[in-house]
Amino acid sequence: MFEPYGLGRFSGRQLALLWLLLSAGLLLRLLALDWGLPPTDLVRADAGLHDSYARGEGDFLEVLAQPSSTRWATPQRALTLLALEAADIAGAFDGSWREAWQQMRPGAFERVYAMARLVTVALNLLAVYLIAMVALRLGGVDTALWAAALAALAPGLVLEAGQIRPETMVTACALLLWLAVLDGAPRRIGMLAVLVATALAGAWVDDAYSSQESFLQTLAALPRFWLGVPTALLAVAGAVLRWRRSSGAGRLFSALAVAAVVLLGDWLTVSALCLVAAAVAVTTAGRWGRPLGAAALFVAASASFSVVSYRIAPHPINMALLVVERVAKPGDHISRLPGGRRSIPAVYPYARSDLAASPPEWVILTDLSPDSAPQPNLLAERYERMAVFRRRSRTRWATLGESGAPEDWKRTRPELTIYRRK
Repeated sequence: MFEPYGLGRFSGRQLALLWLLLSAGLLLRLLALDWGLPPTDLVRADAGLHDSYARGEGDFLEVLAQPSSTRWATPQRALTLLALEAADIAGAFDGSWREAWQQMRPGAFERVYAMARLVTVALNLLAVYLIAMVALRLGGVDTALWAAALAALAPGLVLEAGQIRPETMVTACALLLWLAVLDGAPRRIGMLAVLVATALAGAWVDDAYSSQESFLQTLAALPRFWLGVPTALLAVAGAVLRWRRSSGAGRLFSALAVAAVVLLGDWLTVSALCLVAAAVAVTTAGRWGRPLGAAALFVAASASFSVVSYRIAPHPINMALLVVERVAKPGDHISRLPGGRRSIPAVYPYARSDLAASPPEWVILTDLSPDSAPQPNLLAERYERMAVFRRRSRTRWATLGESGAPEDWKRTRPELTIYRRK
């Protein structure tokens, strides 16, 4: 008989542990939910500089703010718009959420982003729960609890939960489809397949899978920044174990599902598959399983601590902007600032990075786009370095350093260097 949630197989203590794990995961995802926002003032509001430093959030909200039917075109847009309108009715923004966002009202502006990100938090936590339910069907209650723990602390899931990420809807729908397949429910499989396709199309419409990294760069970042290296190793072991125990049809389905997800570039769903496989490995590895699982949890928790610590601290772009606006004169030209250029007030005109033909008064470089750095020789000859802004976590060892970090990770703690013309 199909169990909608599978909770009937848990004892009282096991159920309490599951909810404790989900609560810990929720807390991690709620901390500093208003991170990465530019300073709120009339100059920026008049210039329309209300974008966040996370990837694509400003464009997403821009679509929702327009009086057009396209704002309901995707599942993520519809859920986010419903959440914003409900909060609007409750008086959370002291007026319209659109005006609060467009006019950058202090306090209300931050709450607009927090409310929109809460939708991602809810879907992300739902994915954690569904990962546990998939693991329950594959390996029993112990496997489900390990899967819940690994997913609650997975740095990639914690990272994505603090942003408006349409692909989180795809992951939740894909896990529901996986549950339907494991339960052998043809009707649900058909309906959920349509839902997955709809969510996937919506994610593509919202440009959720665009990234600066190549496929190989993202694949290399998966074990370090999405899962944690011990969890990734356990996932490989768990996948091998499940492959050996599966039938021919099961192997074919698994191979096709993984290939489709990887080719589509949905690394959040790839992470969900890996977390289930890692939990299977923990509960089938004999006496080594639990120590390896504990090590995986410790490393994942340490990496997630880095993510949260970066969000809580003042954002480096805001710190750099504060210095520039104190020392630069109105009318001074500032070179293009990748990742933060939409927060520079209009009184500082943008300048090309051609230091020979038209050298600007100020040059700001960031590791978000290292390829955009101007000519290094001219930079050394004509400019002096004024300040460097960087954030470093004490738990960087959990990701084996931070070189090769994915774009979303870098955006929480970009390194910026300010140069002034001599």
